[in-house]
Amino acid sequence: MLLSLDTSHGASVALLDDFTVLGVAASDNPRRHTESLTPLISEVLTGANVEIGDLTGIAVGTGPAPFTGLRVGLVTARTLAFARGIPAYGVSALAGVARGVFDSEDLGEVTVVTDARLPRALRRVRCPARRRGARKDRPLEGAQGSSGRPRG
Repeated sequence: MLLSLDTSHGASVALLDDFTVLGVAASDNPRRHTESLTPLISEVLTGANVEIGDLTGIAVGTGPAPFTGLRVGLVTARTLAFARGIPAYGVSALAGVARGVFDSEDLGEVTVVTDARLPRALRRVRCPARRRGARKDRPLEGAQGSSGRPRG
């Protein structure tokens, strides 16, 4: 069973057994990661009647997002994984979006673009033949900022 955590905006938790979702809980408050995450984990595990010892791995979102929020999820995932002796997996939000597209479409390449809330956008290009070697997130040349003016 895989426990999935994301603190890129607010806090969210999901519990999966293979590809079956056993439980989901979330808090949309982007300033209460620390206070929200542990009760959400407890809520999901209790709701699915699963003990923490039943977990076989933990997945955690690695952003892109503000580091303050991410570190709560990263530290929680690492600590739980270390305490239980199970692996922790970091997952880029952009790679997750690309994977969802690859699972539903027959494409050779996908570009995911997101608002970085900075004077640039980020992209990630992912090719099914190179699943392990996806390119790094980087500024998208010529992307438009929130003002509508070209940047780059």
